[in-house]
Amino acid sequence: MTQTLQPGTILIVATAPLCWAGNFVLARHLGGEVPPIQLNFCRWLLAGIILTPFAWRARAAVVSAVRSHWRVFARQALCGVALYHCLVYYALTLTGAINATLINSMVPVLIPLIAFVAFGKSVSKRSWVAVAISTLGVLLVVTRGELGNLAGLAFNIGDLMMFAAAMTWATYTLLLGQKPGELSGPPFLWVLCLFGVAMLTPFYAWDLATNGFFAQTAENWLSVCYVAVFASVVAFLAWNHGAARMAPAKLGMFAHLIPVFGVIMATVLLNERFLLSHGIGMALIAGGLWIAFHGMTSKASPQIATKEGKPRC
Repeated sequence: MTQTLQPGTILIVATAPLCWAGNFVLARHLGGEVPPIQLNFCRWLLAGIILTPFAWRARAAVVSAVRSHWRVFARQALCGVALYHCLVYYALTLTGAINATLINSMVPVLIPLIAFVAFGKSVSKRSWVAVAISTLGVLLVVTRGELGNLAGLAFNIGDLMMFAAAMTWATYTLLLGQKPGELSGPPFLWVLCLFGVAMLTPFYAWDLATNGFFAQTAENWLSVCYVAVFASVVAFLAWNHGAARMAPAKLGMFAHLIPVFGVIMATVLLNERFLLSHGIGMALIAGGLWIAFHGMTSKASPQIATKEGKPRC
């Protein structure tokens, strides 16, 4: 049985890039003030604490799911919790915001490519057209309409880290199709926090021994709390909600809203100038999303793998 994708679902999923836009700006602002491993460890530890009441109520289902699907949880936590954000935070200390945003915008392209290479699943021409239009919109937004500046960009090790992060996030989005059905959103995310924090603990201990604890300032702790509450709990619940209701290739397109929300935040909060190129770029991104979702129907529970082992994209 199919059902039309509800506008409410699109609004919920759009909450994720809204929160992550603030996360990118914040990480760049910190400039390494909070070491990447420590920031990632603390955000997910706090996120796990916030989600503990939900996991406790569903503790029987949580224990059963972990026993039966611990390998699935381990893969998802490695990609989405432990590895992705460490790579992003390290990358943002080594590269510029434009480079990082451009490379992160490759996520909608990487998702169908990984699905094709790993599972032999192709994507419709309509989806590729939508991605192409939306990507052009991202380029206009990020370069302020001066596409010729792309030729002058210099790339470094931070950009390679950002590309690795984009690959990791694309993989996480695909793996969400393997989410155990017996767990709802908050308990499932709590389990990912548990696995992710366990993976990060030895690296966190090494980082503490090497660099010491980050400066105990109100600004640093407010930053950690922001990424724990909004960029972790709220954003991941929204993204995972979308993964249960739409194909990974379409879900990935929401990553293109990150620079859109970034421009809006900079205009409203920092009084930066809103340019015509921003408006055109946003219109192209909106057009790409409209093409991708217009008339779309969605399985109630779209999994990455069918019985034949191939993902739905």
